[in-house]
Amino acid sequence: MGGFMKKALTTKLRENLLLKVLSLVLAIFLWYFISARGYSELTLQLPLELVNIPEGYEVTEKSADRVNVSFLGSTKILRLLNPEQLRVSIDMKDTEEGSHKIMLTPDNIKVPSAVSITDINPGTISITIERIAEKVVPVKLNLKNASITKDYLFTITPDTVKVKGPESILKKVKYVKTEPIEIDTSTVEGRLKVRLIPIAERLKIQSGEVEVSYTRRQPQ
Repeated sequence: MGGFMKKALTTKLRENLLLKVLSLVLAIFLWYFISARGYSELTLQLPLELVNIPEGYEVTEKSADRVNVSFLGSTKILRLLNPEQLRVSIDMKDTEEGSHKIMLTPDNIKVPSAVSITDINPGTISITIERIAEKVVPVKLNLKNASITKDYLFTITPDTVKVKGPESILKKVKYVKTEPIEIDTSTVEGRLKVRLIPIAERLKIQSGEVEVSYTRRQPQ
């Protein structure tokens, strides 16, 4: 029984060794064949481009901004490839709202017909697309000295603004704040233009500034 197992193990090791030798010989042969014909391989890191995003929607998440692509072709043609003109392009037409996993294929990259694409890494991209919505929120005054409100009356015009962006981000917005302002307490009244503080990168405020008027309260 022991002799049988020893013989089987020896046979298995020989088979594995033979496979490794054959793989090495094949790799050397392919390298020699490609080199002899003036072929070579080139790997470039290309930007990921999303096109034809449906109107009223926005891509809020994607798992990669750049993709490594390996090309095989004649050395002469590969030298002519301009990385700045190449893109990994995903057509988003008719893509529904939600999260998607998109498999990348050579069809996503436009290259000369004499060039083959041998590898794309990562091969799958995760993308989330959301509906764009609008929301009206109040403007909140941002005073450097909040206690000054006991001495002055403030008016903000307009006192509400429209905010636009992906629904998941927009629903968290309760108000928009002005930039910090400081009032000259030697004045009785005044008026100034104040910019609004951006909320988030993907949200757009319809009006970038408001007018703040202030008047000193009359003594009681």
